[in-house]
Amino acid sequence: MSYGLKVFSGGDTLQLNTDDNTRVLYQLVSSGTSGGITGATSDAWGSVTVTTSLPTSSLLFVRVNATFGGQKVMGLKGTGSFQLYGPSNGVTYKWRLYRPGSDFTHTNTTYGLAIYNTGSTQIFSNSSATTRIKASIQGTGTSATSGTLWGMPHYYIQRITAGTTAAQCGTYYYSLVFNSNGSISQSVERVFRGAIVSDPEDIFSTRWVSTDTPRCLIVTT
Repeated sequence: MSYGLKVFSGGDTLQLNTDDNTRVLYQLVSSGTSGGITGATSDAWGSVTVTTSLPTSSLLFVRVNATFGGQKVMGLKGTGSFQLYGPSNGVTYKWRLYRPGSDFTHTNTTYGLAIYNTGSTQIFSNSSATTRIKASIQGTGTSATSGTLWGMPHYYIQRITAGTTAAQCGTYYYSLVFNSNGSISQSVERVFRGAIVSDPEDIFSTRWVSTDTPRCLIVTT
């Protein structure tokens, strides 16, 4: 490159190159705290809706708005809102929304660093927090405990089962778990009750299991 800026990590990995129009950083564009989960019963998790713009390029991260103590949550993104689902009524969650630095208009301060790519698009501003990825966990993995951690919720079905009683059947999803030691993990949880069948043989014909193990990003602030 004949001009611009390159930034390397301590491991000599290129983090930012203003000569590369496709390389961007995700920066904070909005944040808040959800209302409390409502509607949770023994048969189904409850939910809360947060109204906010969620462009397709955005990344959503959440953490329980309390001391970590085994709380669980999963999330479903829309375009003008997102839903958080949890097993306990009244639990609230903090949320943070990040977008690529090239995808929104920055509010620059009168000092600090502003970076533009070769297409004259601003891709970084010191006035917005940047994602600091601490881990990428897959399946039922668990993160380390360092830092103030946030997890990326998703709405991913792991299996659907039927049963002859309510306790035997359900729709199971991957959920974030905020562990008391400060880590975040994923676990498979029964979120909704499934179909109840009278013939035990129907249990096998109405069972579905996914072999995929979704991956979740963990960031710190």
